[in-house]
Amino acid sequence: MLFGTGPEVASPPHPSTAEIAGLIAALPPREPEAPELVRALAESVSAARYWQEPDGKDVLAAAPPVRAALEPVAAALADCAAADWWTGPLDREDQWAVTFPGETSAAEPVEPEGASSRWRAAKISAERRAHHEWPRSLDAPFSAIWWSRPPRDLPWTTRGMGELGPAGLRWSPVT
Repeated sequence: MLFGTGPEVASPPHPSTAEIAGLIAALPPREPEAPELVRALAESVSAARYWQEPDGKDVLAAAPPVRAALEPVAAALADCAAADWWTGPLDREDQWAVTFPGETSAAEPVEPEGASSRWRAAKISAERRAHHEWPRSLDAPFSAIWWSRPPRDLPWTTRGMGELGPAGLRWSPVT
């Protein structure tokens, strides 16, 4: 898309997916530093719209030639030193407790089994109600609560990333 005033452009480029894949493949994957990886993951999380149709970037990335060109990039990211902690053991010394207004403080004692059981019962009840009250069509103009967040009466803990702060605040949409 072109916008604004400036020199006339006869026609914007319309590269094929194969041409785009070729451009991606021509760039050698490089190992990102931790701040770059954090920014990329945060952008990915904030752009995720699981309840909507794919946008242009999603469609392009899913095209077979582009997807094949992105596979070495994904492998390089998964193998980079900044991502080692993804598959490492829990670091109990580097955990952050996050509390939002109206929620249980991390300092307050909570019985996790009871909180989890209450949360599960509430979700099952909501699903039953939704089955009877919500539109059946997947593309109906309807909105509801975001259901994948952990129970609100449990403290939310997340891994620390040194100077970059708590991971969960960057990569978890809070609703």
